[in-house]
Amino acid sequence: MSALAAYRRRLERDPLRHMPWLPLQHAFLSDPRKFLLLRAGNQFLGKTTAGLARGIYHARGDCPFYAVPPPPVFGAIVCTTHSQSIEIQTKLWNLLPKSELHPSTEFIPGYGFRGQFKAVRWLNGSITYILTSGQGAPALASRTLHWIHEDEPPKTPRTHMEAISRVAATNGYIWMTFTPVNAPTGYLRDQVDAGVMHEHWSPLTPEAVIPVGHSEPRRGPDGVPWDAEYLEYRRSLMLPREAPVVADGEWDMSAEGQVFYVFDATREPGSHVSLERPEGEFDLRVGADHGSGFNFSACGVLVGSQRVDGVDCIYVLDEYVSDGETDSNQDGAGLVAMLDRWDQHWNDLRWAYGDRPWQKNDYQKKDNKRLFAAVRQEYKRRRRKPPTHGRRFHTVKRGQGHGAGSVSTGLGYLHRAMVGERAPGGELVRQRFYIQPGCTRVIEALSAWEGKDDEYKHIIDALRYALDDLIFARNQGPVNTAKLRLR
Repeated sequence: MSALAAYRRRLERDPLRHMPWLPLQHAFLSDPRKFLLLRAGNQFLGKTTAGLARGIYHARGDCPFYAVPPPPVFGAIVCTTHSQSIEIQTKLWNLLPKSELHPSTEFIPGYGFRGQFKAVRWLNGSITYILTSGQGAPALASRTLHWIHEDEPPKTPRTHMEAISRVAATNGYIWMTFTPVNAPTGYLRDQVDAGVMHEHWSPLTPEAVIPVGHSEPRRGPDGVPWDAEYLEYRRSLMLPREAPVVADGEWDMSAEGQVFYVFDATREPGSHVSLERPEGEFDLRVGADHGSGFNFSACGVLVGSQRVDGVDCIYVLDEYVSDGETDSNQDGAGLVAMLDRWDQHWNDLRWAYGDRPWQKNDYQKKDNKRLFAAVRQEYKRRRRKPPTHGRRFHTVKRGQGHGAGSVSTGLGYLHRAMVGERAPGGELVRQRFYIQPGCTRVIEALSAWEGKDDEYKHIIDALRYALDDLIFARNQGPVNTAKLRLR
């Protein structure tokens, strides 16, 4: 057996013994205190991996950093959602020393650990439970545990307080690994300030991604080193007001400014405002936001999308925005006219997305059902074939990905499209976002919106809605699978 093959076998048997820890991970794992927080941005500093490693050390009763209680011990990893739980279980399985697990422990890719109640059983008698904080405090209430790992803050402080009570009888440990986003964190800051929980935190810097004892930065799965140039490129893909949290793990986002600061409306060569149209086959979609009047405009956006070499290219083709009081019939007529300007029929759409119901008073209500009926009525009024019922509006804010943080996810998608496809050095490889000069209200909104609930927000919402299935990679069947060509 070659030396490389022998090393790979040792790595598979016990991955943690050969893990090159980053400085933040090493400091966290070396801290023997009972209550800890590991706060960092997303992706780069391995906060979840460090938290899972700490639990493995406790479960096996062998930690290279400090003395841990002898087994058997009972611990729990608390996740926020089911989908996050599957991710965490996969990471955990890849870190576990397989030869130390009880034969009843079985992992199924895409499903997690076998059994109704997810758990890892060890030969030494220890048990590691995997729970979901979405179940609330009752998920912990009946258990006495030696340690608890909370990956991301629970939805309510009560779940965290219940966790503290679960380790009281054993004088046990609690640690939390998280990025301060999409959940309340004020109570955690208070606990840090009061000295109840000790905090480990680091911003994303070139030094932070060099493993302890090494001189070169860590590399990504694609082999690209995470040097200063690459980290700056990745930071450019983030919304600037979110970067302090998403990149650096700060408690707060920066003060609000122009959200889409990269949007170029100059109409110079390379500007996002362009007469560029999709060539060849593409998908056509509509997004609609209900409302009436200038500040709460009913609006719709016609968008073409095209998948090129694995990335989405977005073409904002047309708009409908009401400046005064309108009913659903007037809004429906506006959307049909928008399609007519491009010689397209409603049945040509791949997707049509609308917002949740809107109501100004007892007499004025708007929703997707009323708006689609108005669209059908407009086609009948023009003595043209009305859309089939299978082409109705779908309601956004439902289904996969539409929980806390879904707006930021959508805004981030638009921002990255505007940044375009770039090399790590920043050179533009492919532009991905184009908008027709006639879309004056969308251009104004992208140029001026500062994240406030104002007249610009509703237009931005309609644009997000049009791209909903791309933003959240929805798996459900589309309204229309036919590819179009502009006539």
